[in-house]
Amino acid sequence: MLSLEHAHRNGRTQNHRQPWALLALVACACGGGSPVGPNDAGVDSRVIPDSGPIADSGPIADSGPIADSGPIADSGPIADAGTGADTGTGADAGTGDAWQLEPGHYYEAIPWPSAAFAGQTAADTEPFVIFPRPNSETEDYARQRWAHPQMDYQIPIALRGGAFPYHLEIDMEGTSLELRSSIAIGANYDSTNAYLVTIPAATIADLASATEYTVSVRAIDQAGKQLRVWWSFQREAADLDHFFFADNSAGTNGDGSFARPFDNIDEPGWLAAGDGASSAQKILVIREGDSASSPYQKFASWNWSPARFPAGIISIPGERPVIDCRGRTSLWGWQGARSNDGFFWGFKAINGRTTYTTDWHGSFASEYGSSWNRALIGNLELVVNARLAPNNFNPSVFNFNNVGRNPRKHIAFINITASDVLGADLPNGGALIDMNGWKYALVDNITLRNWGTSDVASQAIYSKRDISDVTIRRLTCLEGCNIGGYAVVDLRADNRPNQQQYQNIEVTRCNWNAPSRYGLLYLRPSAFGFRGVDGPFYSYFNTSRGGTSAMTRIWQSCADTIALDNNVGDQSIDVGSIVPTDFGGPPAVPTLSSNLEGVSSSDFQADGTLTDAYLASQGLSRGAVGHEIR
Repeated sequence: MLSLEHAHRNGRTQNHRQPWALLALVACACGGGSPVGPNDAGVDSRVIPDSGPIADSGPIADSGPIADSGPIADSGPIADAGTGADTGTGADAGTGDAWQLEPGHYYEAIPWPSAAFAGQTAADTEPFVIFPRPNSETEDYARQRWAHPQMDYQIPIALRGGAFPYHLEIDMEGTSLELRSSIAIGANYDSTNAYLVTIPAATIADLASATEYTVSVRAIDQAGKQLRVWWSFQREAADLDHFFFADNSAGTNGDGSFARPFDNIDEPGWLAAGDGASSAQKILVIREGDSASSPYQKFASWNWSPARFPAGIISIPGERPVIDCRGRTSLWGWQGARSNDGFFWGFKAINGRTTYTTDWHGSFASEYGSSWNRALIGNLELVVNARLAPNNFNPSVFNFNNVGRNPRKHIAFINITASDVLGADLPNGGALIDMNGWKYALVDNITLRNWGTSDVASQAIYSKRDISDVTIRRLTCLEGCNIGGYAVVDLRADNRPNQQQYQNIEVTRCNWNAPSRYGLLYLRPSAFGFRGVDGPFYSYFNTSRGGTSAMTRIWQSCADTIALDNNVGDQSIDVGSIVPTDFGGPPAVPTLSSNLEGVSSSDFQADGTLTDAYLASQGLSRGAVGHEIR
């Protein structure tokens, strides 16, 4: 849920002290016109340079005029506009022009590249486009590179940095002609199918096989900057080439094709323990079937490597199969040096593994010391029902424990609801995600419920090894959360010398009501005498309730930049000690601006917004403070 409770526009606001906030305001002001606020039903007259097709004009008839287009700056000709009825945003345009927020309601902490949209390269977009990456970087079997003719082709777009929330539209000129009439995108964060590209099965069925079809997406942020996302795919030519299917309502066990699916997910030669060579580098499509009442039973932990077990697990759009791990198996694991391009999307998993076994140490997924890159994990409902038991490797629901120095690149956890972690038996355990050795990563739109117990440690995000260029955004827990450890987001160094830890990190729009020692965030980027090169680190637009000692603690900071702005909490911000790095030069003292500290619990509403009475007492208007967008 999107959290905007803190854009304080009265005398207490000090955005001039934040250069990155000032950039956002200047960029907005340069756009011209008056941006429409989040609750304004009017039409925004601002012209965005190089904006391409207008988002909310609806279907365009072949010969009719484009309504309400206004002047389009530097858009160039619209190629073959008569071929289809799409303006470039597809269906599900959401709020239309109202996606543009008023100045002060967004920050540009980590700016997108200034390179012109059409000329952007993979290198330009590397820190920001987490998924999908261009074909030049991905394995041939990557999920986005194949479409099955009997199911809708649906691909999420995962972006970080810039000034969120973004607006997405199809770049028609860069998209293959055959796709333009039917391709759609969830343009805004509150759209149906938000930030998802969808092409109907009927369109896929009409495409030729052995032919590359290109999709190009234009992303626009609140500062008016644009980001190019592009990839290409082929139509599946023959059954079982890249997809195989399971349906527990099939009645009889088939060969795994769409027409004759397996009736289980433990099929010998495909999915059974130690016996999955036939599924290697393929996508397992699990139909919903009868799984709502009779969940699929999972017996094997699929330790994914290039030679065995699926490269991804998905559902057909609109279906949600249920997988029961029986408290004994994980959903998948990683091993091997080229287990790249994992894709896990669109299902519900229950009864995660409780105890540590030879499959390492994650309740639903594990890996230890591998060197893979690129994974997207999302659109999941997880009912863990597990107490994460003792072991040596920080038990969690999804555990990534890198022991090497080469980080895994381009990882996205998005659109996940997780519940019922009963706690952990180690001080560092119990996180949803244990992230170690990540570079270019996004954790976004995560909701936790019934998470942890007060007598043991549990977090949402835990890390103690190198991470850089990571965004943690829209992390929410308002129901039954007890963080027995230090904080909801716990980032702290381990005893590894000369590590480059916590660079270009942002934690934003999180909303928590969870008893813990330090509330939302605990940042300790040095420990045991080792102080790496850290920062910048940004925390903004967060709400934290339930901290017993602080709403955020920065301890032994050696970062070159730490900025906390427009955070609201019921405790104070504890800056703690400031120490130099091992590489010379003093660190910057953290900058604090426009944070509301020590707000009484009675001044919060149930959803984390501030009450009308509190706003009035501070001379703030609800439209100006704006946690209202959820």
